[in-house]
Amino acid sequence: MENKIRTYFKIKDSSDWHRYKIGEYHVSSIGCSHKELDPQTHYGPCLRATYYAYTEPEEKDLKTIGNLLMGEILHKIVQERYKGLNPNAIIEYPVTHIYGNQLTIKGSIDILDLEDGSIRDVKSASLFTFPGSEYDYNPTHIDQVSIYAALLKIMMPDFILNKLMIIYVKKHNLETIEQVVVFDREDVGLKFGDYLSRVVYLDLCLTNKREPKAEPHRWCKFCSKKEHCLEQGDIIETKKKGRYILNEL
Repeated sequence: MENKIRTYFKIKDSSDWHRYKIGEYHVSSIGCSHKELDPQTHYGPCLRATYYAYTEPEEKDLKTIGNLLMGEILHKIVQERYKGLNPNAIIEYPVTHIYGNQLTIKGSIDILDLEDGSIRDVKSASLFTFPGSEYDYNPTHIDQVSIYAALLKIMMPDFILNKLMIIYVKKHNLETIEQVVVFDREDVGLKFGDYLSRVVYLDLCLTNKREPKAEPHRWCKFCSKKEHCLEQGDIIETKKKGRYILNEL
């Protein structure tokens, strides 16, 4: 049957979900390297995929747009509810930083709570991505709030930051849990340094029109460029179809 999403929902233009401009780098599109992790234990992002988002943007299909819209709807519901219970909380607090006088780093903290010194990132999750417990951490998501924390401390050095939190909402039944990570300045600093090195590397690749190295992760099987990576020979498919690893040869 025809997908009637446009009839019943207001749909953004595909490019409005994330605008990619060389010199501006969103925290969620860069992340950390995860070199020490098995490819199946993290969710990226992959700098090669991000490179193509800048150089060869693709129109999103209706199912992808619907998934993004559902996440946005749940974000707004959680943010409005939290703001109602905590009037001093700031919703969608922008964090930016100019690095090396030319590279702009951008992000937005979903919820900044000035009273308890916390930042919260809201994640809508499926049955497959919803954490098994409050300690079942997703390294990619922890990285994101850690980078936000580093940027916040640059912008507000006197702000007492106590904890980093992720609110997961399961799309199917609204089951909701919070994960809490105590703010650790050293750990946040290491992750931020790794993130900055990736920003510089990606910017060099974009300005020199040279593809970054492939970074296989859990969702490679859904990437539109996976066949290209296989042809390049720098990643290979494992015996378990749909899983990819770096080709070390």
